[in-house]
Amino acid sequence: MKRLILATSALCLASVGALPTAAQNFGQNQGLKFVDHTLLVEAQGVYITDPDLATLTFDINSQDKQLASAYDKATKSMQHILAIAEQNGLSKNDVEFGALTLAPNYNGGRKAHGYLVQGQMTVRIRDFAKIGPILDASVQEGVVDSRSLTYSLENEEAAKEKAVAQAVRDAVGRA
Repeated sequence: MKRLILATSALCLASVGALPTAAQNFGQNQGLKFVDHTLLVEAQGVYITDPDLATLTFDINSQDKQLASAYDKATKSMQHILAIAEQNGLSKNDVEFGALTLAPNYNGGRKAHGYLVQGQMTVRIRDFAKIGPILDASVQEGVVDSRSLTYSLENEEAAKEKAVAQAVRDAVGRA
């Protein structure tokens, strides 16, 4: 799996003489604008690299007749995911806890007959060999209802800078 980072860079260089009238007329016919004593060069830079960060998102749902019980189950699920992450060598900084929300279930009256507690957790994984064991452990324990997995670059800005640098080198070479 490769991720493509593109950047475009334009480089303006001063030219020695004025542009010929024919070139100016050509540019006007094509919708291009020429400015005397200026050369505009446009180039595209491409940087292709493999992703270095996997992000697992866990949706946690717990439902029970008692609010305390539903909340306790959701909290234990979150604690269990944290324990799975730590058992696989991940730092607590790689685990983000979302807020737990609760919603009472009403059955036609004002009294709640059950409660739903929902939350979300995100785990960032840099060693892709750990994805399988973490997913497997979360499924075996039945701690979450759904999981999603995305791949990305941990430092996208560095990749963009490399693409821009390539575009500038290409533009200078063309000029």
